[in-house]
Amino acid sequence: MQKIYLARMCQSMSLLLSSKSPLIQTLELVEEMIGFYPIEDAMKKTRKQILKGESLHVGLSNFPIFDKRLISLIKIAEEVNKLDSTFERLSKQYQDDVEYETKLIGTIIEPLIIVLIGLVVGVIMVAMYMPMFNLSNVIK
Repeated sequence: MQKIYLARMCQSMSLLLSSKSPLIQTLELVEEMIGFYPIEDAMKKTRKQILKGESLHVGLSNFPIFDKRLISLIKIAEEVNKLDSTFERLSKQYQDDVEYETKLIGTIIEPLIIVLIGLVVGVIMVAMYMPMFNLSNVIK
């Protein structure tokens, strides 16, 4: 779930920054859009730190929800003034990670579902045929 919300945050940041919105306004809008408390709290506190003169990567590094790779890439993007394209790439990477993990979970759960369905069908078959077998024993 964390990666899904990080992907949404990065995509929102990318869209807003590429439309030339100010960083403070972008953080405020992303805070309202996300709907995931740890990221909302991080955006709010980071916005306050930026208003005090800190940079974005310093503000985000105070929160454990953001991994070191994200913080490092934001730091570099701030230095070269390419935050919008960096957030776009980060969004794509997080979406790819989520897609991969979802496929992996599906691959693991699929055999378990097949066994479970087989057990249910087996119980239904035994429940249907058991009275017929008992009936043949009574006729003798």
